[in-house]
Amino acid sequence: MTVITNNSITGINSITAQAGTLNFYDTNGGQISIGASITGDVTGNVTGNVTGDITIGAGSTSAPSLAPSGDSNTGIFFPSADTIAFAKGGSESARFDSSGRLLLGTNTNRQDFFNFSSAYGARVLSELAGNSDGLRISYAAVRNSDSVDSGFLVFGKSRGTTVGSATVVQDGDALGEISFQGADGSELVVGASIKVEVDGTPGANDMPGRMLFRTTPDGSTSTTTRMTINSSGQTLVGTTESRGTATPAMLQVAGGNGSTTFSKVAIISGNNEDAGGMLLASSSTNSLEFQVDPDNLRGSSEMIFTVDATQRFYLNASGQPHLHSVNSVIYAKSAATGGADYLFSGYNNASTIRASGTAQIYIFTNGNIQNTNDSYGQISDIKLKENIVDAESQWDDFKAVRFRKYNFKEETGYETHTQLGVIAQELELVSPGLVYETPDRDEEGNDLGTTTKAVKSSILVKKALVALQEAMERIETLETQNAAILARLDAAGI
Repeated sequence: MTVITNNSITGINSITAQAGTLNFYDTNGGQISIGASITGDVTGNVTGNVTGDITIGAGSTSAPSLAPSGDSNTGIFFPSADTIAFAKGGSESARFDSSGRLLLGTNTNRQDFFNFSSAYGARVLSELAGNSDGLRISYAAVRNSDSVDSGFLVFGKSRGTTVGSATVVQDGDALGEISFQGADGSELVVGASIKVEVDGTPGANDMPGRMLFRTTPDGSTSTTTRMTINSSGQTLVGTTESRGTATPAMLQVAGGNGSTTFSKVAIISGNNEDAGGMLLASSSTNSLEFQVDPDNLRGSSEMIFTVDATQRFYLNASGQPHLHSVNSVIYAKSAATGGADYLFSGYNNASTIRASGTAQIYIFTNGNIQNTNDSYGQISDIKLKENIVDAESQWDDFKAVRFRKYNFKEETGYETHTQLGVIAQELELVSPGLVYETPDRDEEGNDLGTTTKAVKSSILVKKALVALQEAMERIETLETQNAAILARLDAAGI
């Protein structure tokens, strides 16, 4: 049965509109037609097309205007002009306010971001209150597909002034920023941010960008850029500008001007098994590895440099360096050519690396060696030697040595003053054991395929000493013979 009162119509099974007339059908198939409008409540099912305006009440949080059957406190209501709100279980959960902002968990838009700057009002705001683990604000974009693709978040920017514009941006324009802010008692203040800017001149299918990682110093309300990844892929720490040569480093660390900020990098192991270190590699086989305390000695630390998987340099806790090479070990090079500069200077009695100490030995750039006691030695303990016999006569060998005056050719780079010495090829004819050859190498240690002869000068000196002993014996014999002759002459009265 259909019942029509002054405020409502009940018992309606369906409503259809035909040719401008509103027809009501009850459950028994009866029909009522109304030609103009309906005012009041309508319950039941409505099918067909409805033209014109449908006006409903504002509703409330506990009784939304539009609600599903059997759940009257969940739905949509209209708390004020130009505002749409959503209720769940009698509590407001979200709304679009009169400015078109989406507010989740609150009905009031916050204005205290960035020191109450109106330029940073949120278009979408989500807030929750309480300490429950379930009351955590999180956003997730999950894609379920048999592919490499996933959910993503996009921040966009154009220089246009209308929705949908694609006016090209300019160098330095901000493309997006994530700001992390905390309440200071009266407002939200930024503590850190991640910002992306245009890094160069953009164009069609060309958008160079840089990422800025920023933190707020203690006592400040604004962030300072701490690290930048620019469009060239360089990571800049402590600076925003790449420095260096035409091919600057991909990682650059620059210190500040304060007493507590320096250009240094700390690599600290986080467990008791491994030590801090650094690996530089151009391929799987070409690498330089630096490690501290690789044997986990702790308290007696050491430093190791490994080149292409072979340890080449070791510095122990006492400061003693150890080098290992397949050929020449140390190449010391200086731009100086005179005798006033050192290739090496050694000191003792120095308590620290910066203490002056007492000079003991110098090796000069012209090849001179100078020390404080004029003592040069050789390991000579009898416990280390065997086949000990007297030296043979060196008289003839040393007598045949030709001592010459000469100077080095200017193109050799050696000093060109006149010197006294021997010529290796000439000495080789007399005592070949005193001459040896060394391979010629370039500045990188590569063998050039030629050799240069050198002389064992200290052995030549020992030959001279043996010859001198022989001369002394001969002199002593002559002196004895001469004394006997003089005695006979004296006896003869001559």
